[in-house]
Amino acid sequence: MDDYQFFDLADGTRLAYVDRGSGPPVLLLAGWSQTVELYKNQIDVFAQHHRVIALDWRGHGRSTGDWGYRTGRLARDLSDFIEGLGLAKVDVVAHSVGASLVWAYIEAYGEHRLRRAVFVDQASSVMAKPDWDRERRIQAGCSLPDPSGLVEFYNQVISANTVEDSAEVIRRLFSPSISEAELRWAAEENLTMPREAAAALLWDTALNDYSDLFARVSIPVLVIGFERSLFPAASQTWIAEQIPAGQARIFSIAEGASHFMFLESPEPFNEAVLAFLGT
Repeated sequence: MDDYQFFDLADGTRLAYVDRGSGPPVLLLAGWSQTVELYKNQIDVFAQHHRVIALDWRGHGRSTGDWGYRTGRLARDLSDFIEGLGLAKVDVVAHSVGASLVWAYIEAYGEHRLRRAVFVDQASSVMAKPDWDRERRIQAGCSLPDPSGLVEFYNQVISANTVEDSAEVIRRLFSPSISEAELRWAAEENLTMPREAAAALLWDTALNDYSDLFARVSIPVLVIGFERSLFPAASQTWIAEQIPAGQARIFSIAEGASHFMFLESPEPFNEAVLAFLGT
């Protein structure tokens, strides 16, 4: 994309974003260590009906940033960005860790500037707590059973400095049919975030449990999950059930389900999201 704009935060960080189309605004937020480039199959499609604003988080993609890779800081960045652009009411589509950062934003700043939200395939708690049984871990969507799993993942991330190594780290997030060229491209976008920063944000976000937040969310929410994902589909249904105006859409393997379905099989994903935002 060649039409990035920049929003300056008070600490000197510059947030890169794309702003296209007109109509009700919708904010696209990428996941951990990824960029708005991965929304290449959504931006122009959504812009036919909406003003689409796609944001690179601090230190991600084309944004700057040399500190603050924590949930609370990025939630503050989101608040400053929404207020700075004068978005009185905005729809949010947030993928993976991006959804966790929206949850942190709601917890700290409320939801008065949000109209609707789409949370795409994120666990309410990435790492399990020591006293949780198997049923509770599935419900929470835990992909890391204990701290040793987090340590292992952290070490994998911080040492994956090449496209080849990064591709192997993220390969399990895609379907087996992903082409090597597309996987390498996603890995290149992943590496726009320094590995030390990516590992720091991973560590911080993995330790949060948002299970008690969802009952307090009053806006309409669509929770999207996938049969093929590191997060059990049951965990996404559970989140939707906790939100008073929540609903779930679980995509099957036959429909192209994967953690990055919006990149691999965009048509059914786009249809579901636009139908929800347009109602």
